[in-house]
Amino acid sequence: MRICEVFAWQGREGVLIQVRSQGLPPGAHAVHVHAAGSCDDIGSFTASGGHVASDGGRHGFLHPDGTHAGDLPNIYVHNDGFAQADYFSVALTLTDLTDPDGVALIIHAKPDDYQSQPIGGAGVRIACAAFGPSEP
Repeated sequence: MRICEVFAWQGREGVLIQVRSQGLPPGAHAVHVHAAGSCDDIGSFTASGGHVASDGGRHGFLHPDGTHAGDLPNIYVHNDGFAQADYFSVALTLTDLTDPDGVALIIHAKPDDYQSQPIGGAGVRIACAAFGPSEP
């Protein structure tokens, strides 16, 4: 069973995102923030839509035209299937993560090469954690 938990806090200059996951294959895996907060279609996770790209940029930290808001660095999974990572993004806010349709953090089967289009050669989606709208 794959378990993925995500927590986020708003900082003065951006958002801190903490990811904890169990049951993933060892090695590097791409991590992206997707535009819809749905993980209902277990196994494919396509209901989460494409990457958050509010600035219209291309994919990948190494792309000559820059990156978009949904790109995060790879996560590294230990041999026991456990991974934890902290990300700080100035391209996202907590409000972005909790908009009316939410967002989903997706972990992919392969690492992101940070430049190939459209998803950095990351492969299929293997884990998902959804963020929903803010509670009043």
